Amino acid sequence: MEKRREALNVPPEPRFARPPNQGAAFFLFCATSNGLLCVFLVASAVLRETPMFWRNEGGFSVLLREIVLWSFYPGLALALVTTSGFTVWSVRLAKRSSAAGYLGLVILATEWMCVVATLCIFLANNLENILRGLPLHSHP
Repeated sequence: MEKRREALNVPPEPRFARPPNQGAAFFLFCATSNGLLCVFLVASAVLRETPMFWRNEGGFSVLLREIVLWSFYPGLALALVTTSGFTVWSVRLAKRSSAAGYLGLVILATEWMCVVATLCIFLANNLENILRGLPLHSHP
């Protein structure tokens, strides 16, 4: 077989050729989808803590208010769980020197920044309400 390859000038196959890693593609798709969820959470947190958003003064639709009202806490919980899971998955891929693992760590760093920004916006409003003597989650 080798002599035949040499006669045809066909380069030999590399011994350690790997098939395409479908798991890495799925990982990057999931991490990117989670990133979109995190961006939605930051936008929702900003809207939730804006009094004009709840008083019909900013031209916001009722549907948008309902989406923000009912999806914020489940979205926050989902983002925390999935970002934690993807972090573990990305570290494991990076330990195996996978390019997807390193790219995943970069994506996840921005996702964690979005989650922390959401929590900071959320906690800052509640701390302000406590210091003013208002109930939690109060919007003037």
